[in-house]
Amino acid sequence: MRTKDFTKKLSTVINLFAKKSEQYSDGQDILSAFRKAGFIHSDGSVKSMFEAMLFYKGKHDLALAEHGLDLPDAQERLHDIIVYCVLGSLMIDEMHSKDKLERHKG
Repeated sequence: MRTKDFTKKLSTVINLFAKKSEQYSDGQDILSAFRKAGFIHSDGSVKSMFEAMLFYKGKHDLALAEHGLDLPDAQERLHDIIVYCVLGSLMIDEMHSKDKLERHKG
């Protein structure tokens, strides 16, 4: 394996995100589905969005932990997990951005 193999795999994941972002996005906010889940199950905070993301990601984690490479869709599940992790990282960015805004106000 070489660096180009890694970057090619990342391109595959980016293309998957572009295709699946319609499920997560309202067209303007790629976190809109998680925002809604955060309000349905809790207070709508970034923490509640993050917990919703962990739940969705956890379904893939569990399937891989139980069945590993025997899963016919193991590779797609790994790609989905990567997308969930990047979305979670964006949620953390949003939380830090809100924290900075609050500190500037106060």
